[in-house]
Amino acid sequence: MAAWDAAHGASDAVPPDPLRAAVRKEVLARNPACLKELRSFFFAHRKDDFAADLAQYVSFALVTEMPGYRPRLVGAEVPPDVQTLTGFNDLMAQFHEQAGLDALWPRVEPLYERALAEFQPRVAGAMLETSAYLRNVTSGYMGRRFFVYVDLLTPSSQVHTRSYKDDYFVVATPPADARVDDIRHACLHYLVDPLATKFYEKVVRVRGLIDYAQGAPALEAIYKDDFLLLATESLIKAIEARITKQPAKAQEALAEGFVLTPYFYEQLPVYEKQEVSMRLYLPQMLDGIDLKKEDKRLQGVEFARPGRYGKAWPRDLRQSRNRRLPTKLWMPQTSSMRGVTSRVPEKLI
Repeated sequence: MAAWDAAHGASDAVPPDPLRAAVRKEVLARNPACLKELRSFFFAHRKDDFAADLAQYVSFALVTEMPGYRPRLVGAEVPPDVQTLTGFNDLMAQFHEQAGLDALWPRVEPLYERALAEFQPRVAGAMLETSAYLRNVTSGYMGRRFFVYVDLLTPSSQVHTRSYKDDYFVVATPPADARVDDIRHACLHYLVDPLATKFYEKVVRVRGLIDYAQGAPALEAIYKDDFLLLATESLIKAIEARITKQPAKAQEALAEGFVLTPYFYEQLPVYEKQEVSMRLYLPQMLDGIDLKKEDKRLQGVEFARPGRYGKAWPRDLRQSRNRRLPTKLWMPQTSSMRGVTSRVPEKLI
């Protein structure tokens, strides 16, 4: 994010965040020879929406590695928003050297350590909470990994989520307290998504219920087109309502268009009273869906208008059907996004 910030910030503009201000000042003082080309690149690839514009470079950071910002993924594995960034790897390698990022890192590392110390207990608590509820082992679950990155150079109050191959990623900015719900939600996707996919045939048995979702103006089109996504998100929202002891959240989810959330919410107390894990119990819960009963429930629903309850979940988590998320806060060598367990950052883009 150092490159993104330097290219977008003017030399006489001081960001409100002291770390961003210090990094920008340091980078601009070195006057990297590639900075003009870098600004042209960002301008040529800019998106109309600020979040979408920034998101493509978050994706780039997650699928490249040092030295030289080499791609971790190849061919069809490369996410669509990164496929359009042709030539950015070489440009970033030049910037990295010319801006002196390796020398800059030791001076800002203590700030990342403090941020990690703030996030660590909250992330660990959220992950323990979800894995305990589902009665699943989180680390290395089904050969998959869940990572949480803390980014101090991105503008605050943002959460980015990705799933690439066997890995799930969350990139969060401070404050940590404001990110706990997002991290819990991501962790639930990490644990629940493969179960829903495994029992796909049982899920789609009741796919006719998606017709009701078509009338929900607040529901994103992706859920209206994919019943597996709709059912999975319905289950996750029901679990969140149970974990947080906020039953109103289940009704809010229904009003948004997550038509199976009320059913799952009613069934979860039964699950809680027995001993097997969600991995073993979910088939029984899916078999118990009564289409006639759900039809009757949904016929009288008045769906909410767009924006009433906010977005369901960041779209970028769903850009790959191979969804995954990391189990530790971790950061690469000389990097603006720092993870909790690593001491050596990889890149400060």
